[in-house]
Amino acid sequence: MVKVVKKDGSKEDFKPDKLKRSLTRTGCSEKNAQKIVDSIKAKEGMKTSEIRKQAMEQLRKLEPKAGKKYESFKKPTMAKP
Repeated sequence: MVKVVKKDGSKEDFKPDKLKRSLTRTGCSEKNAQKIVDSIKAKEGMKTSEIRKQAMEQLRKLEPKAGKKYESFKKPTMAKP
């Protein structure tokens, strides 16, 4: 499994289902979400922000309304103690 680098610098396995779930939550159809996931070429050490950028570019073309929603979504950051 390919390891990707998260925003906080930690590494985790690339999970295509996780990407697909985030795309469908924006209103993207299952079919287009799968098409986007299938086209992502995740490489060892790739940043999740780059994967998101690739997904966003494709989503904007396939489903502009969902693309805007995906672009505006910001994950809450965890407060550090």
